[in-house]
Amino acid sequence: MKQQKRFLLRALALAAVMTSAAPLAGAAVNEPYTVRVAYDPATPRATVTWGADAPAASGYGIERRPVGATAWNEIAYVKEPLRSHADTTVAPLTRYEYRVKAYRPGGPGTGYISTSTAALQLNFPYRRGYGRGILPSNYSQDQMDADVRDMYNLWRAKYVTTAGAGTGGARVYKPDEGGETVSEGQGYGMLISVYMADGANQGKSDFDKMLTYYKSKRRILNGENTGLMSWRINGDGSVADVWTAPDGDIDAAFALLVADKKWGSGNGNPNYWAEAQTILNGLQRFAVYNRGDTHSDLVANSEKELSSTEGDANFTMSSYQVVSYMRQFANASDATRAAKWRDTLRAGYKAFDYYYEANPATALTPYTFLTKPGANQYKPSAKGYNFGPDSCRIPWRVGLDFLWHENGNSRYANSLDANIRATLAQDLPKVNAAWFMNTVNNDPTAALYGYQLNGSPWPNTFVYGQRHTAGAMAVGAMTDASNQARLNTLYDWMRKQIPGQPYSYNGKSVTPEYYGDTVLMVTMIAVTGNMPNLPEVPIPAK
Repeated sequence: MKQQKRFLLRALALAAVMTSAAPLAGAAVNEPYTVRVAYDPATPRATVTWGADAPAASGYGIERRPVGATAWNEIAYVKEPLRSHADTTVAPLTRYEYRVKAYRPGGPGTGYISTSTAALQLNFPYRRGYGRGILPSNYSQDQMDADVRDMYNLWRAKYVTTAGAGTGGARVYKPDEGGETVSEGQGYGMLISVYMADGANQGKSDFDKMLTYYKSKRRILNGENTGLMSWRINGDGSVADVWTAPDGDIDAAFALLVADKKWGSGNGNPNYWAEAQTILNGLQRFAVYNRGDTHSDLVANSEKELSSTEGDANFTMSSYQVVSYMRQFANASDATRAAKWRDTLRAGYKAFDYYYEANPATALTPYTFLTKPGANQYKPSAKGYNFGPDSCRIPWRVGLDFLWHENGNSRYANSLDANIRATLAQDLPKVNAAWFMNTVNNDPTAALYGYQLNGSPWPNTFVYGQRHTAGAMAVGAMTDASNQARLNTLYDWMRKQIPGQPYSYNGKSVTPEYYGDTVLMVTMIAVTGNMPNLPEVPIPAK
């Protein structure tokens, strides 16, 4: 009986060792354990390391597969006593799983003892650039990565809170405006958090909590959940304005597609892919003029389900036409919805082309404009027609489309409507940035609240908007080498800004606020080359 008990204890101890990710203290473990992967996106290179106790194995086979695939492929075999392998055959910004096998004496053909796996993480910084356009040339990539990390830490401390966010939630809030949250800010927060997450900071935790809050504030219309967030929420969690401002939902949907690529859906994570689908479905139904015999296909704000026909007074905002995401939304959709997203892409570039042709020296877009197709389309609405805090984001949105797709999307729009400028993705933000820096005499702090579309100051305007305008213009400047000096000046100014800290202009103290600091934060990520187009990095089919 004692002999059987001793045999059982030895068997249980061996089983514990074979299934453990790391060796038990004092135990000899022959198989690989504690597999780790260090990723250098600049090379790109993935260095796989593992532990194993010699000398039972003769060597180790390293296998790899893209996350989401099923088949493993052996990429290397190394002999004792090596405990690492540098994989230089990885595709850029692609997540892989690695498996290490320990083989008995005799080599790979004799079978393996056991395996251990680890997955490559796509963490900040990404260090890949964009493959087109330019980056600031007056600072090293290491310095720019440090700059954006420092700004992120300060921005997060100032504007991210769990107070008033409900159980398990977090929100981006306005500390100087009653602590309220707006959907646009929540979308920005999700975008910032998913790109800045590095495995050691709170980026992923913040993202998941922001998603929880977003979902808790979705608008209910006639008893139906629209999938979209109500625009404005009081600091105590009560809804102040129920209507939908879709730019926040558009950023949230894109951030979820990034999260799905970066971390994967399920297996302990929220189902980012499914959450993105909910928002994309809601946007198509409640925030795009895409029904009726004549419709514009433009994104618009939604106080109710958009009617089947557009009236003479229907209007939208330039800032809702986020052309840089539309291809990714189409790729993430079924055939019917994909066609609608491509229609929305074309519609956005058609509107931008109208304003480029009207004022080619500035290419400025208005706050709002009429949407109904016909003689008055793109003309002034009752809500205002000047370039200002809302439409200042267009050089960032269109500029990022060029950095990701070159002129691919504007050429696609041109293929459907020959009147649309084929190179608009580059030309519009390039002209915006040159006009801006010439107008402020290369001093971003001289930016005004608003300008007419021809570039003249808005009557009775005042100095305001330096951070959101300068940040967006910096992304616009990245589209062409002729703006290199302007981009360098803009970046030198951006990196010195401290979220929440007042600064001086002409002897006057300027107090920054949530909007300027948050747009500056998002554009800082893009300007430093740290906003790769992750949703379009090839992976196995869903």
